[in-house]
Order: sequence, then C-alpha cells, then structure tokens
Amino acid sequence: MKVYISYEVAGAMCVASPVAKSDERTRRIVTDEVNAAIQGAAGAGADEFLVNTGCPDCDYIDLDRIDPRAEVIVGMWKPDQTMAGIDESFGALFVMSMHAKARTPRAVCAHSWDLDIYDYRVNGRSIGELGMAAYFAADYGVPTALVSGDAATCREAVELLGDVEVAPTKESLSWISARCPHPIKVLSRISQAAGRAISRLGSIRPPRLDKPVVVEIDFTKPHLVDWWTCVPTVEANGDCGVRIKAPDYRAAHRLFVLLSKIQTAFHHESGLA
Repeated sequence: MKVYISYEVAGAMCVASPVAKSDERTRRIVTDEVNAAIQGAAGAGADEFLVNTGCPDCDYIDLDRIDPRAEVIVGMWKPDQTMAGIDESFGALFVMSMHAKARTPRAVCAHSWDLDIYDYRVNGRSIGELGMAAYFAADYGVPTALVSGDAATCREAVELLGDVEVAPTKESLSWISARCPHPIKVLSRISQAAGRAISRLGSIRPPRLDKPVVVEIDFTKPHLVDWWTCVPTVEANGDCGVRIKAPDYRAAHRLFVLLSKIQTAFHHESGLA
C-alpha cells in the first residue's frame, strides 16, 4: 500500500522559530520524524512512500538519511506544490510536522500558506494548510490518516477530520516558543500513531465537500485584492478579500497556488520581497 507524506517544519519537535532554517539540525529533526512515520506504517503493512514538502523554498529532508523505502520530491515550483504526485493509487495521506492555521493562539508559526493571509475558508469553513492538504487528497479518495505537529495543530486535525490519528510533537507557548518532550518520546509517539493509522484505514474516511467549491480568502493588505483579481475568475469579496468558485477543491487549490506565485512575482517586481 502506498502512503503519501507531506511534511512541513514549523510543527516539528524542538522547533520554535517562525522561520526555521534549512540547517543540518533542522533537516535531521524533520527527517527523523518522517522516518519514524515510515517505520510505523511499514510495520502495519504499508510498503511504498512518496515524500514531499509544503515549503517551496527549502527541502528539509536529508536524502542521505531518509528511509530507503521512500522516494522524495525535491525542488521549487512543483505542479500542485505541496501535493505534487498524489493520485488515487495512494491509500493514505500523512501530514507531518504541520503548524496550525492563521490566528490560532499558542501555536508556533501559526499561518495559512503565507503571512498575508488572514483567513482561508472552503465552503464557509476556516482551514489552514492541514485542511488544504486533506481536501486535495480527498478529491482522489485518499483519507488523511495521520497528523503530527504541535498540540494546537493536533486539535485542529481532530476538529476538521474527526477520528484521525495524531502525534503531538510539542506544546506551543506562543508564536515563537514551545515546551518540547525528548525527541525519543516524540519519535516513538509518531511511529506508534503511524502504525495505528494504517491498521485503522478501513474506518478513516476522507473529508466530504459539497460541489462546486467556494474558496474565500481574507488578506491582511487590501492591495492584494487588486493583484489577485487580475485573473477573471477571481472576484473581490469585501474590501480585503477574494472569492474563487471551482468545480472541486483540486481545481480551486491549483488556481490558488498559481495566484500565490503571481503574488510572489509582484512582490519581487515591486521590491517588497
């Protein structure tokens, strides 16, 4: 059985920085967490793993230390970005080292894609990057079976997805501080949760969305509305937001990724980057 692993960094154990650097220590931490999930899932019967990052400008996996059963997607500007390569052949999605959504209190580096987004809603429900990954996978019929991250992220996962396996990596105290258990305890927690996730797959269902899908994005800066509504299918939604309607979440997310890249280009062109 194939497992897709989407990893982040802000939710990793022992990380308490809003901009975690891709240094040797951070890469070791994230790689250890992914390896623990692979070990636990393999023990329960999974035999193929595809690993990809949600961070567009850094690869936090140490390719010399990753479990040899895994294949890893590297590089920037990937098709579908955080979910590149997933399809209906996968049996489960693991979301690793994830952070909580924007405006979550007591959560290290809580944000939703970038710091310019105040809120991101799908069919009226506020979600973060965890929800984006889960909804994208759900369009292929793939359930999100395991989530690891700080305690706030794990609570978000249960609220959004229901009976999902979670593996808390730390208890965040603020946007830049956290109380961290010993890594050995965290890695054991992740491995055990991954094994349970695979064993329980028959009872874990993908989240359901009514179609067509409506995505509403509120920004922290009103001028972003002008940039995003350059695309004819994107409508202004109030003074500081936009609205996207699409046949399913995959289509909405692909447009969102494209528009966020256009925004990045505007930032570079205007000297704001």
